[in-house]
Amino acid sequence: MAKYEYQVCQAQNAAVTFVNGKWQGEVPMAQLSGPQEIADHCPKVWEYLNDAGLESWELVSVTLEDFEHGRIMMLYLKRQIS
Repeated sequence: MAKYEYQVCQAQNAAVTFVNGKWQGEVPMAQLSGPQEIADHCPKVWEYLNDAGLESWELVSVTLEDFEHGRIMMLYLKRQIS
């Protein structure tokens, strides 16, 4: 029987900010001010997906969530494990 592992990615302003709850930025989030500065220091969605695809991750779903400070895209990826 096939087994899978999953990633849940949070993206805002076209940048992946968290993966399975872990910050993806190049610098600590506490040092950044505002959504655009946060997005400038995180991988762009298309870059993240290209890199994840090279590691056998497959995008299986996308949702949009409305939050107090705007809309966040949630990306759901999976890959088969042995």
